[in-house]
Amino acid sequence: MVPIKGGRYEYRPDSIVALRKQLGQTQAQMAKQLGIPANTLSRWETGSTTPDATSLAALYSLGAAQGVPPQFFQRKRPSPKPRKGRSRLVVMWDLQNAAVSALEAAKTDANIRSELDRRFSGSSHRLFKVFSTPSQERATDVLAERGWRVWEDSSDMDDELIAQARSDCGHEPGETTFVLIANDGDYRDLTRDLKKQGVAVRVLALGHGPSKRLAGAVGKEGLIQVN
Repeated sequence: MVPIKGGRYEYRPDSIVALRKQLGQTQAQMAKQLGIPANTLSRWETGSTTPDATSLAALYSLGAAQGVPPQFFQRKRPSPKPRKGRSRLVVMWDLQNAAVSALEAAKTDANIRSELDRRFSGSSHRLFKVFSTPSQERATDVLAERGWRVWEDSSDMDDELIAQARSDCGHEPGETTFVLIANDGDYRDLTRDLKKQGVAVRVLALGHGPSKRLAGAVGKEGLIQVN
């Protein structure tokens, strides 16, 4: 069988997340409508697997029926070679699985910024985002006062972080360093995908550090330890 040559467009996993949120559905609700397991939909949304043509048609029909036809594809961007002195620093903190108390938040933030300043002093554009739950309101209030943009919800925050990371890092991947503060191995596919696009990916470890799956995705050189 002759291999198919790549075209000018590529599939966007975050398009399914966007469609589901526009429809106001949970993963379980959308999966039930499609007649598939919820974990299959989850893998589509994270980009670890890709839906076939029949599944894409079903998803399109689901959105079109509600007046929100999805945009599954985008024009491919060239993947520039990584280089030193990147101008963009994108930092995302999953406070759900890399938690700190309200009393520790200010000190931890200072330590994080000090280490990032030392390593990435050449970055002129910096974006700090924290993803948390309502139960962590006091800690997120402290971080918001110190310049973090806060996303707070009780569900699907991992999906929200993944979607925003793909979007924020996708504009200028060759100029972007992405720092993920998390312990969750489910972010492994995200880190690998961003690296393929030319993004310099780092995982910042607080305390004992990330899971073996996440650490393995970035390698020893991609880990940053902060106490």
